[in-house]
Amino acid sequence: MISDGKDRWQLAGYARSIDVEAGLHALIVGKTDAAHNDIAGVTLPLTQITPRPDQRSAVTIVSNSGGDNGWLGAEGGTVILRAAAKGAAWVTTYGIIDEAALPALKMLDLARLSGVEPEASAAATASPPLAGREITSELILHIERQGDRRFSAGGWAGNPGGRLRIEGFAVRPLSAIAPGQIEYMGFGPGGRQTPWVTDAKLCGTRGRGFPLTGFAIRLAPALREQFEVMYEGYFFDSGIRGPVRNGDPCLPSIVDDPLGAIRLRVIERLGA
Repeated sequence: MISDGKDRWQLAGYARSIDVEAGLHALIVGKTDAAHNDIAGVTLPLTQITPRPDQRSAVTIVSNSGGDNGWLGAEGGTVILRAAAKGAAWVTTYGIIDEAALPALKMLDLARLSGVEPEASAAATASPPLAGREITSELILHIERQGDRRFSAGGWAGNPGGRLRIEGFAVRPLSAIAPGQIEYMGFGPGGRQTPWVTDAKLCGTRGRGFPLTGFAIRLAPALREQFEVMYEGYFFDSGIRGPVRNGDPCLPSIVDDPLGAIRLRVIERLGA
């Protein structure tokens, strides 16, 4: 790392190209054990995942456990990639001078993990289309070993394929719907159920080691004719479950299978 004294730095780093087959994939980036350095309040090493410049139309980033576009810190994490056709992505790690210290990479095919045949992966992993205006919202997840993380709704929130358990979650609408007008609840091991929660309050636990094993989301009665709620869950061994809608439980096919990720959409119905 070299500074020229004008708030500009020359950073060491390594870029790797990875092939991405058509479908939905979890790229798991391992922990980086190299020494940490701070630059203008940013801690290195940092890893950035981007579609390769000539592949931007083929490969997109759906969600990131780090909650910050394609960036991951030294602790690593999981980035979900969707490819419309076979493409490629770049994984660039900054602040590394020894190639041997680069974080390990592992790619998981989410369609195969969920028991879906590869040729059916597009239908199985893409949310069915809903006609109407999509309401912006965010999910706040409490994830084991990562703490509270924020995700934009619409893509996968959490760590599909990363086997990090969601212990609690909250839903916060950002437009059209007030936080008190959306309700959600969770299921835990042994058939435990939480009460319905609202106002963006945490549903579940923090730091007690109790995973969620299912969930449900619904709107207040006065809004149920105007809006549609659709959601899916990714479970460690059951894979992707759903989509389900409007307060129906999203549960794994295997009893007490921990929840690893949530995908949520809220749609205003046309003509409502």
